Amino acid sequence: MRVLLIDGGEVANIANFDDDHVLVEGQILADDFPFAEIGSAVVDGTPIALPPPSVPLADTKASAKRQMVAWIDQLTDQLRSGIPRDEVASWPAKAAEARAVLAGSTDALILQVEADLVGLTLTEVAETISARAVLYETVVGAVAGIRRNTVAAIDAATDAGGVALALDEALATATAKATELGLVVAG
Repeated sequence: MRVLLIDGGEVANIANFDDDHVLVEGQILADDFPFAEIGSAVVDGTPIALPPPSVPLADTKASAKRQMVAWIDQLTDQLRSGIPRDEVASWPAKAAEARAVLAGSTDALILQVEADLVGLTLTEVAETISARAVLYETVVGAVAGIRRNTVAAIDAATDAGGVALALDEALATATAKATELGLVVAG
């Protein structure tokens, strides 16, 4: 953190210190440098607090959007946990086959192979896959809606407090929806 020594209205010294008050950059020009807490300045011998460095609002918004994606991914990763990526990639095709089977079709290669291997009927596998597809599609729809609303709220925020509020409200909404859908929400 940068520490300033201001003497008689003039900056007499600028130095950067680490958290252990070790000089990192610059030099102490006076032997009797009146050390103030990191993040403060010494003005004519009196320590004063400095405001935290300002972060551009665009950077705050970008960071909030990254945080949002990270916690959405954390919630939805549990839907795919322990399942090989090729199987996950087959979910849309399996869902379509399951719906077709439940509508009377027998043209379901993926589901038939799975049914034969696990010893179930094609209809039993189709019912299971269809139920899982509805859950997955509901979660994906909720994620898309929450993400879009959150991005809009973050974009509309006029200061860092508004960005934080948008993110907090979105996290509360996502947590409630995830719980409603049976996902495990880390506390």
